[in-house]
Amino acid sequence: MDQRLSTAWQSLRSQPRGGTAHRLARRVLAAEAVVVALVLVFVIVGLPLYVFPHTDEPTKKADAVFVLGPPSQPRLEFAEKLMADGYAKTLVLSIKPERTEANRVAACDDDLGYKVKCFIADPNTTQGEAETLQSLAEANNWTHVIVVTFDSHITRARVLMERCYTGTLQMVAAPKRYHPVEWIREYLYQTGAFVKVALDPSC
Repeated sequence: MDQRLSTAWQSLRSQPRGGTAHRLARRVLAAEAVVVALVLVFVIVGLPLYVFPHTDEPTKKADAVFVLGPPSQPRLEFAEKLMADGYAKTLVLSIKPERTEANRVAACDDDLGYKVKCFIADPNTTQGEAETLQSLAEANNWTHVIVVTFDSHITRARVLMERCYTGTLQMVAAPKRYHPVEWIREYLYQTGAFVKVALDPSC
């Protein structure tokens, strides 16, 4: 590969400076530079949104710890630690529509020493979870809720929760280590989802 690139470069250098090959090479290099610049801008803009988002310091005596779905092991363990430390008396879990054995959440059925509410959002999206939060808050007179999700999701989730929920909201991130491929996926997915949020400003 290196030998072929070297041969091609030598071939370009042998062409007249004003020739077609040189003009094409300059255009290709310029296009590559633009693509690299756009990718860098995309990554940098996403840093405060997905990698280092603003999170809140949870305070005790909240009405509920509200875990956005799916309730993966890191989110669930983090939420259960908050419950064990006395941050709230009710744990709320957003679960998948299919309650099969493979995705059954034990916390929905076990006696953990505190109240556990499990629900299926309708629609089964962060938007649906925000609407459910407000409904549960109104039904249970909640005025202070701690919402648990991951770093890459927290900024978008905050926008949606604040549109629907009128009480005190604290957004916290459960710890999670991302692989490079996961970061690429999260950047693309969350950016697309942000566009959807911008187009639909309703609760």
